[in-house]
Amino acid sequence: MIDWKHADDFYRNAHLASGKPVLLLVHNPELAACQALACALESLSQKVELVERFFALKVCSLDPSPNERRLIDRHIFVASPVLQVLNADGSRSHECRYVPRHTRHSKGYRYTHAENDGSFDPQRLETQLRIGLAKFHYFNGGADHARRLAQALLSENGEDRNALEQAWVIQNWVPDGRASFLDARLNHSELAEAVTRLLVSLCRIEDRQVMAHWPFSDGAGDWRWYTDCVRELAFQVYQELVSAAQAIELAVAPRRAQPRTHAILANWHASYRKLQADFIGVPDTLLDATPLEHERSLRENLVHCLLCEGSAHGLQILNTLHPEAARDFEAHQAQVGEATADIGPGSALFSQYEQVHQRLLAQFAGITDAQLSLRSRWWEPEPVTLKFRLDRLGWHLQDHLCTHRKLLAELSYKPQRVHTFAQVIFEGMAQVECAALGFERQLQPELATLVAMLNKRATECVAFARWTNPPSGNGCGSTARSSARRSCPSAGSCATA
Repeated sequence: MIDWKHADDFYRNAHLASGKPVLLLVHNPELAACQALACALESLSQKVELVERFFALKVCSLDPSPNERRLIDRHIFVASPVLQVLNADGSRSHECRYVPRHTRHSKGYRYTHAENDGSFDPQRLETQLRIGLAKFHYFNGGADHARRLAQALLSENGEDRNALEQAWVIQNWVPDGRASFLDARLNHSELAEAVTRLLVSLCRIEDRQVMAHWPFSDGAGDWRWYTDCVRELAFQVYQELVSAAQAIELAVAPRRAQPRTHAILANWHASYRKLQADFIGVPDTLLDATPLEHERSLRENLVHCLLCEGSAHGLQILNTLHPEAARDFEAHQAQVGEATADIGPGSALFSQYEQVHQRLLAQFAGITDAQLSLRSRWWEPEPVTLKFRLDRLGWHLQDHLCTHRKLLAELSYKPQRVHTFAQVIFEGMAQVECAALGFERQLQPELATLVAMLNKRATECVAFARWTNPPSGNGCGSTARSSARRSCPSAGSCATA
């Protein structure tokens, strides 16, 4: 029999004395799937010496005690697995796949809403516990032991792809100081690809160079008086994006058939890009740090946003629009793919989120203003409108942007100046995307002009970063500009060097 501990034991720090990772089971004895999971764990404990390597902690989600509620509040959110591996400080090192998922009510909490029954079996359950144990050691100073556990899983080459992918990362990934956001596959459009290329080039420039004289081409029109350094160049690019967005908005606004829907989708997409922008410059070594007790890491915060958008709130919106083809959580997850990048380079997670977000944005583009009043019920006691569900996509990301910034502050992270410039430009791109939403094909000439400008500036930034002795300067004056140009090679020759 598993010696299940209780929430009171946890808050008396009994798990610290054990020296073991915590295996948290949020149990609802009235649900068949939860009962089946508890029985499967019991059976597994009698066959292999695996469960006893954890501090087994069971809490009940029916009328929970104050300490049980504290644990549930900290580990059950939206579509959260009911079986998780925790570190000594209560943070998560692994969320088990294939087990039931529950959503915690956010008001008057008394119970959880069952999202799905899971698809676990004894073999999957065992491999999930083994990879959870490996990740616990990996995140807690036991990298060598973690690699041995991961190697054992890889050598067996079982059917749990999720466990194998994470085992491979433990074996091969060496976190470094690089920030991998701009390595992600954000090239769903020529505009995004061009902006990403420019930002990669811009971020190669050292902060000490941002006030040095800009030796390449001036901006057009009045900008020729304000292209004296990298800092001004960055805001010139930003303003060109914003001006283009404003022109596009004026041109297409009268032609929009569903203006209310567009406004909501545009706000959601802008919030998404704003959260992304805040990862520019953040090194992958910070993604899994947990500076605040019982709070998420940067990675967990983003995985939560991806899960909510792609497989929880997004699913409810799709089911509201198409009740005749409504899908359950598990069937939807199988189609869109689960957020598996909870360890490893951040670029994999950013790429997956981009794919999910762009797919949903395309699916929601056909929503009419009249449909915004449709109502549906999820975990809420009463049905809510489709407008509320769509609005929530935007403000939920703003909520987690605040969490993201709080974590960065606790980690004493300070971005470089070029990273802050890149963030501003990225948000300028978002304004263009929001204005052009639904009219991308008709606006190809306008977007092509922007792409050409961005590619030109990217080439120049590469040349500037490779220029070994840029002129130093305390300001952005133009007096030394001609001599600077004479001493700097051309952008074309530097870019191909």
